[in-house]
Amino acid sequence: MAEERKRIHFEALQLMERLYQDQLDQNAEKLADHALKAEEWSAAVKYLVSATDRALDHAAYPKATRFLEHAAGALGRLERTPERIAQAIDIRTRMRPALEGTGQYAQSLSWLDEAETLATELGDTDRLEQVILHKSYANSTHGRLDTALDDADRLRRIATEAGDVRYAAEADLAAAQALVFRHVADQVLERLEPHEAGFTGDWRMERFGLLGTRSVFFLGYMAISSSLTGAFTRAHSLIEAMNAVVHESGRPIDRYAGAYHEASVHIVSGPNVEYEARLAALSEECRVLAPSTFYCVVMSRLGNVLLLCRGPEEACETLEDAIS
Repeated sequence: MAEERKRIHFEALQLMERLYQDQLDQNAEKLADHALKAEEWSAAVKYLVSATDRALDHAAYPKATRFLEHAAGALGRLERTPERIAQAIDIRTRMRPALEGTGQYAQSLSWLDEAETLATELGDTDRLEQVILHKSYANSTHGRLDTALDDADRLRRIATEAGDVRYAAEADLAAAQALVFRHVADQVLERLEPHEAGFTGDWRMERFGLLGTRSVFFLGYMAISSSLTGAFTRAHSLIEAMNAVVHESGRPIDRYAGAYHEASVHIVSGPNVEYEARLAALSEECRVLAPSTFYCVVMSRLGNVLLLCRGPEEACETLEDAIS
C-alpha cells in the first residue's frame, strides 16, 4: 500500500511538471507535496525552496519556516556532495528571515552558525558573505549591536578583498541598521551616502535574499539619520522616495518597515494630527494582517506619535498594547 501511494504521487508529480512547465514556481507548493510523498528528495528540495521564496514575498513566515524544515529533512536523505552542501547553506540563510518574521531570533542564529561552518568547509566566498550579512542583521535586530557591527565590518573586508561592490554596500547597510539603533546619525550617513547611486538605481527593487526590499531600508535609514541632524526637508524627500518603492514592491514587510521609518522621522520633526490618523489606520491594518512582530514595531512608533500629539495617557495605552 505504501509503495502504491508513492507511485501515485510520483505520477502526479510528473503530470504536474508537464502541465505546468511554464508555471512551476506558482505551483511549487503542490509539486513539493507530491515530491515529498513520492520520496523524490531532490525534486522536493527544489520545489520547497521555490515555495519558500513565494511565501517570504507574501509575508507568510510560518509557512516559509515549515517549507524550509521539510527541505532540510529531504536534503538530509541525499548523498553529501558540494552541490548539496551549497543547497544546505541556502536553506539555512533563508531560514533567518522566515524565523525572524515570527520573532524567533535566537533560533535563526543557530541555523546561521551551521551555514557559516558549511560555507567555510565548501570554500564558497559568495555564500559565506551572504551568511555573515544575515548574522549582522540577526544580531542587530536582537540588540547585540557590537557583534552586528563586527559582522558587518568582517563582511566588508571580505567583499573588498574579493572586489565585490554589492556585498560591500550591503555590509554598510547592515552596519547602518546597528548604528541607527544607537542613534549615531553622522556614522550612518557616512556609511550610506557613497552607495546612494546603487540603492536608488540598479539595486532599487532588489531584496537580495533578505526580508525586505533593500532600498526601503537604505532610504529609511538615510531619512531617520537626516532628521536627527536637523535636515528635515531632505529627510521627508527621502521618505517620499522610499514610499514610492513601497508602493511598487507591494510587499507587506516593505509597507510596515516603511511605516517605522516614516514615523521615526515624524517623531523627530514633529508629527501632526493628520499623520497620527494615517499611522493609526496602518497600525490597525497591521494588527489584522501582519505577524505580531511587525504589529509591535508599528504600535511602538504610534505610541511615540501619540505622546507628542495627545499626551502620555493615550500613548501609554498604545505602548502597553505593543508590549503585550
